[in-house]
Amino acid sequence: MKLFALFIISFFVYTCSYGQEVFTIKHNYDKKFFYISLSDIIPTIENEAEEKAFSMIPDNYRYNVQADQERYVLLPQKNKKNLLKYTKLSEQDNLYLYDFVNNKLITYKIKDLKGIASLNPYEFFEFAIHTDEETGENTYKEWTYFDYELGFQIPQTETYITEENYFENFFVAVGKTSPFELGKVQPILWKEVDNKTFPLSKTSQYNKDYIQNNNKTNIVKTYLYTLNDYNYFLYHFNIPQNRESQYDRGYYLIAVVKDNQLVSEELITTGGNSGYLPLNLQPRTQFDVCNHPIHQWAGELFKNSPPVYFGFAYAGDGCEWISKVELSDDYSNRISINCDNRH
Repeated sequence: MKLFALFIISFFVYTCSYGQEVFTIKHNYDKKFFYISLSDIIPTIENEAEEKAFSMIPDNYRYNVQADQERYVLLPQKNKKNLLKYTKLSEQDNLYLYDFVNNKLITYKIKDLKGIASLNPYEFFEFAIHTDEETGENTYKEWTYFDYELGFQIPQTETYITEENYFENFFVAVGKTSPFELGKVQPILWKEVDNKTFPLSKTSQYNKDYIQNNNKTNIVKTYLYTLNDYNYFLYHFNIPQNRESQYDRGYYLIAVVKDNQLVSEELITTGGNSGYLPLNLQPRTQFDVCNHPIHQWAGELFKNSPPVYFGFAYAGDGCEWISKVELSDDYSNRISINCDNRH
């Protein structure tokens, strides 16, 4: 699942209607630990004096940073306090890690977690030092909060989270209460049906025109999944990979019908260095179970919120999203997943 840049038509995302943000777990491969980056919700600090006065970065990772320093630092308490200030959190809030695949919720108190600043993967200390050719003196870049991924380290004693499951299985939230509805999302297992069963007549004129203009010479298949009186239809239009293309091109058109009424539709197109994720098809063989993870899921993920579906595309730029079962002509039914995928 995790793991969505799409054409502009598909890239509008919004925060959750219930008021809490959703994050992914990140992995420090050098030191083999996991952490949560909150940088996506830290507002831009335009006042330089304020940014220095309430710095989230300790001085030794801000000034005169040496080329051989570790790429991350655990935050002293005063810097962690400033991080909480800008993320509007408190030590009494909680961090919730929800493994929706296995229906397991892990909860930590913020006060028990170590703050962390991890250098953005596209930044390098050694390239930010300029040595004067005549004097041999070094000039150092002044690093700021924007150069780091700021958040909380997951305790290294946590053994449930692994390199194999941290990106595929988990959603993360922070706050006073958990937003997650436990045990009510299910893996989508698609059944192929006749293309004529797709409720195209119920969809928007834009999507009707899009299909008419794009599926004349390419492979089209229709799939169906039913959960709690909702029929999820997926129209898969595929342009097979060729020598000039690194990825398959095409689109997914999703239509959700309940009581013969269209209650949600979404067009997902791929392009650039992104693509759609493989579908979970029936029948699912033992080989599939062992080698092909479930990508698409549907059901009730959040408390007091409509059902959702997710897991249809991956992104080289930007982040994935979760779609609420709602009608929207501006993609406002999408909940952005904060993954701190800056370049």
